[in-house]
Amino acid sequence: YKRKMHTKEDGIALIMVLILGLVCFVLITGLFYILRESSFISGAIKRYSAALEVAKGGCNLILSGIDSGITTFTCNGNNTCIPCGSNLNENCQLDLPVSSLGNYTLKAYLLYSGVSIDGPSLSRIYTIRVVASKGQEKAIIDFVYKK
Repeated sequence: YKRKMHTKEDGIALIMVLILGLVCFVLITGLFYILRESSFISGAIKRYSAALEVAKGGCNLILSGIDSGITTFTCNGNNTCIPCGSNLNENCQLDLPVSSLGNYTLKAYLLYSGVSIDGPSLSRIYTIRVVASKGQEKAIIDFVYKK
């Protein structure tokens, strides 16, 4: 019967194994954290892209109305629109034929309406803000149109 002698190297081997295990644990935990955050970011990009497309659709809807001959807009249930500048309220919220596209709420505001004199002709100028939102996601497009 031989008895094994324990040396100082046995304790160092145990400490090295524990340190390497801790390093591996930290690396794997970091990897899972990065994967989780990247999937959250890609989901947010997807939701914002969808909101942006809805806002673009709202812009196209308004532009087609202007191109078809609309010169004055109605707001807040067929009342005359009063341009609101930067203070958005119901008096400048345009009456749109649709209030939602998909799961997104669509709103448009008349920020400015005026006339420009270009030589012998008059041009109408509109500044409009289109907002598409769903929960926390929101896309805002401001545009100026001259006709």
